[in-house]
Amino acid sequence: MIKLNYIDLGFHEGQEIGLVLDHYEDYKDKFDLTIYGVEAYTPFFTKLKQEYEDNDRVKLFNNAITDKIGFTELYISGGKKYGSSLFSSKRNVNPKSKQLVYGYTFSEFVSKNVKHFESSVNVLKLNIEGSELSVYEDLIKTDMLKDIDLFCGHPVHDIEKIPELTDKKDRYYSLMNEHNIKLEFLCCDDARRIASSINIFEAIS
Repeated sequence: MIKLNYIDLGFHEGQEIGLVLDHYEDYKDKFDLTIYGVEAYTPFFTKLKQEYEDNDRVKLFNNAITDKIGFTELYISGGKKYGSSLFSSKRNVNPKSKQLVYGYTFSEFVSKNVKHFESSVNVLKLNIEGSELSVYEDLIKTDMLKDIDLFCGHPVHDIEKIPELTDKKDRYYSLMNEHNIKLEFLCCDDARRIASSINIFEAIS
């Protein structure tokens, strides 16, 4: 039995978590799956927490993943379709509508919450509205990049939506290229995208 961690940063309403669980039905004899979901926006977290309260495989956290440890402001999206962000200039967020959320680095999150990380197969999905660069930098700094077996996300990079990160774009893309970080498509916004999304169990088999 292969120990598999699916780590979903920015799970929104849990669409991709639901797809992974659906796919898992056909792979239970091969993988021992644990899902770790992180969502900064409290209403989304609370709703999904209630949905999976009886599922021991799903562990959810109401936090932000950022470059430092401590409370930070989350700017709330103007619509259900869009994600909230730690960056006030991101499209579709309201700079005047915000909540405080406790944040920590990805490596700190793993050390506190993810069991058997180094000895497991790890799939990382990122959709954290501009904070992806801090995750990549942290993975490299802590030598954890080698422990991620599959990266997933959306092909539209969130950094493109945030004017205040314009000066970080070159570093973002060069870092991804230098370290061969490639995002496999995993997005469940609609039926077409669900049909195009990767099956993580097939990808790592």
